[in-house]
Amino acid sequence: MGASGSWTVGFPLYKGATLLVNRLAGLTECQTAQLSAQYAPKPPFDAGVPAQAPPGITAAVRADQREFIAVIRAATLAVTGAAGGAAGGGS
Repeated sequence: MGASGSWTVGFPLYKGATLLVNRLAGLTECQTAQLSAQYAPKPPFDAGVPAQAPPGITAAVRADQREFIAVIRAATLAVTGAAGGAAGGGS
């Protein structure tokens, strides 16, 4: 575990995994994985945040995560008792 109590992956291990994904599946899959993980401290490919990733990869990751985000949002609203964005203005 990291100092903050969260699990961490060391830079050399993640860099190696990123390079392996690139070699096996290509640059697009590598950048997609990097953006999905929001990995950007010193990535081997510049796609760790939406502003750096190619627009097509950013759109694909957002589309892939849409259902996941909806489930998390619904669970958060259920726990907090907030209705339809009343607490934060909604979206």
